[in-house]
Amino acid sequence: AFNGIEDSPPYTLQFCDQFFRTVEAQRISLEAEQVALDTAWGYLESIRRERPLLDASVNRAAEQLRQSQEPGRAAAAFALETARLALEALNARLKEAEALVCRAAARRDLADTEYTLAARRAEWVEQRTLYRREELENRQKAESGALQSLEKERVKTRRELEKRQSETAAARREADRDPGAQPRLERALRREQSAIEMLDILNELITLETVYTDLLKRRLAAMNASLARELQLELTLPEWLEYFRQQRQRYDSLRDSEQQRLAAMQTELNGWESTLSGESAAQSSPAGIMVPLLRERIPLLDRLVSRYGDLAFMAKRGADQAQQRLADRGIPERLAAAVQYARKHIGAWLDYSLLTAGDIPITPRKLLAAAVILVIGLVLVRLVMGRLRAGLFRRMKERSHGAYVAETLLHYALILLVFYTTLRYLNIPLTVFAFLGGAVAIGVGFGAQNLISNFLSGLILMGEQQVRLNDIVEVDGLIGRVTHIGARASTIQTFNGVDVLVPNSKFLENNVVNWTLTTNKLRFEIKVGTAYGSDPSQVIEILEQAAASHGKVLKDPPPLAVLHDFGDNALLFTLYLWVDVNSADSRVVRSDLRRKIYKDFNRMGIEIAFPQMDVHLRDVPDEFLRTAARAESEDSYPGAEPGRKKPSGERGEAS
Repeated sequence: AFNGIEDSPPYTLQFCDQFFRTVEAQRISLEAEQVALDTAWGYLESIRRERPLLDASVNRAAEQLRQSQEPGRAAAAFALETARLALEALNARLKEAEALVCRAAARRDLADTEYTLAARRAEWVEQRTLYRREELENRQKAESGALQSLEKERVKTRRELEKRQSETAAARREADRDPGAQPRLERALRREQSAIEMLDILNELITLETVYTDLLKRRLAAMNASLARELQLELTLPEWLEYFRQQRQRYDSLRDSEQQRLAAMQTELNGWESTLSGESAAQSSPAGIMVPLLRERIPLLDRLVSRYGDLAFMAKRGADQAQQRLADRGIPERLAAAVQYARKHIGAWLDYSLLTAGDIPITPRKLLAAAVILVIGLVLVRLVMGRLRAGLFRRMKERSHGAYVAETLLHYALILLVFYTTLRYLNIPLTVFAFLGGAVAIGVGFGAQNLISNFLSGLILMGEQQVRLNDIVEVDGLIGRVTHIGARASTIQTFNGVDVLVPNSKFLENNVVNWTLTTNKLRFEIKVGTAYGSDPSQVIEILEQAAASHGKVLKDPPPLAVLHDFGDNALLFTLYLWVDVNSADSRVVRSDLRRKIYKDFNRMGIEIAFPQMDVHLRDVPDEFLRTAARAESEDSYPGAEPGRKKPSGERGEAS
């Protein structure tokens, strides 16, 4: 067992606080002894500074005595004797001051030892203190007893107040009848005011009993995490430190204020007591009235000051313990406390009301929750749509426009459902966005008009199906196949393989040619010219047979060849044929047919005409005619390549 402490551990918090009260008292005593020592040292130093001056005075007086002659020698001897006596008195004072310093130093050392011992005892007790709920329950029982006692005092004081109020009322009626009774009314008013002040002090004492219990509860919670969770008082150590510091500052201020009031009241009492000159004077004079009233109030006020001091000390001890625990924490505990502190303050920030829509506050926590729900919802929508697309594509060889429209509308519907579910989960009705109507209207009018127009145009395109997926269209001078219809723009892939984004509104605002609106069958034409002299019927038959023999040319309607014009150099024929553009490339088909026609014409001896020109010569020289005749006889013509025959359609004429 620790010497000097009769009770055995574990100890309670209030028992521990008693030792720390002793430490505080010893600290104040030590400070007072230190002040006394400093004062003694100051007195000693002042005497020591006087010593050289008196020594010099004695030396001067002795020198003057040696040099003096009669009749001044007697005065010089007297001055020397006086200086020596002053020096002896100074030496005596110096010894006294040294003794005083020694005594003050001894008292200071004793106070320091007692303070150190009290601090060690308090630390030893604190290490063996348990912060349990039983102590709180015992305090609540003590509080109940104290409240009962204070309530009895309050009832007694209230009765006394009622009695004095009755006396005041009687004195007021008497003063109304007899102006000479005014002093009695003044005495009654002072007695009534004193009772009111006593009742106010008792009410405050009753309140402070509950406050003391609450402060004890919070101190226990600050030192016992499990008890804090049980009492729902979970705070971080920095928060506890800040709380206890605020409480200490509050009750220190109240104690100082009431202490000044108490000192003023005590001074007033001393002043009135000094004027009393006997029993008769005490009963009739103002002092005889004020002294009993002050004496009945001063003890109550002293109790109030003491209670404020108790609360201030308890708050100080709570702050000291929180500060000590903060200093003793390890790195893991510091990190955990920092995380908890950040979570608490971030939580407070998340619950801050940014704005209020109707009666519903919009907080950052709600906005973050909405963002998380929206992200999760959109991810789920994407997964669902991916599964639907995969299932749809497995059952279809190609993507139909109806399936695409259904998929797009379902996608929009699921997104709207996610948005609506988010608002319902957060308990935010759609009506809270009504106040945004004006701002949205202005935004649409100035900035979002094209966006909304393109979005609505996309919905109209998918609804009317005048332009569908895989259609071949011509819009705004652009020809290609529609590969995608989006919310803002559609994608057209040209036959050169270039993807072009066309705003949806273009399809509604401009003239659009849809080559495959009603059918995928398109008519194409191949033009060819043969030399004059060819059999038109034979050429038509060759053209139609060539088209009919190609596997990609549709049989219904059948190919059709016509002689559509007489050209300058050839007979002009046109072959009309129908091709399903979804199953064949019309360019390849037409290329195949041109090669087939070229082979068939060569086989049948039909010449494909090329531009010709008749030249009429006038006044031709004889030498040129002889050269031309020789060339004609050799079955050739000027400028021809070797071995090339003269074309049958070429002729020359001279005149």
